[in-house]
Amino acid sequence: MKAMNRCILAIVAAPLAWSLGACSNDEPEYRVPTDVCYDFVTFESKDAKGSDFSLRRSGDSELINYHSGYSFDQDTVLHPGYRFIIQYKRVDGEPYTSGRITLYGYRLLDNANSQQLVGYDPQNPSEMVKPQTMTRTGQYINMQMQMSCMHAAKAKTMELAVDSSTLNSDVPELKLVYHASSPGENYTTGYASFDVSSVWDLPTCRGVKVTCRTPNGDESSIFYK
Repeated sequence: MKAMNRCILAIVAAPLAWSLGACSNDEPEYRVPTDVCYDFVTFESKDAKGSDFSLRRSGDSELINYHSGYSFDQDTVLHPGYRFIIQYKRVDGEPYTSGRITLYGYRLLDNANSQQLVGYDPQNPSEMVKPQTMTRTGQYINMQMQMSCMHAAKAKTMELAVDSSTLNSDVPELKLVYHASSPGENYTTGYASFDVSSVWDLPTCRGVKVTCRTPNGDESSIFYK
């Protein structure tokens, strides 16, 4: 599977997972334009005046900062560093430039809130996934995939694990470990974003290899510095 620079339009594949409507308080009538953007972002902060997010468009491109007039309610569990996907449009400027956005929806991810890497346990192999897109934006590896399951539900386990035997190599290997809440032979769309800085920042690291277990065998993408 080839690494891709962006993961935008494909994200629309799971519309029922979006939290919509409530994010449209910037406009008198809720209406999603046809030219909205979909991106993995990092949540920075929120207050009574709105919410702030950051992202890189691809690789190590310039950090972009967005502000939305929408303020998440207290029941929405967000904290600085939280990763998720937003559906939005820049209000008064070009796409992918810092500034104010109208937030039309958001989707939480299928991996754990911590987003951190874990150690790989060969006795705990992953269930099947079908990778669709995989990108690196700054310190994050972002994924869209089809997850094997019986019924569509949030993953029981979605982790990116470090193969310790490769940690001192110039391209350490990271393995996706997925377990369904209800294992089966159906598939549902899933999204994940992982902070790989603990490996990426090693002085010996020139890149990382990300491997997924698929019905066609292991599939890998390599991201170089």
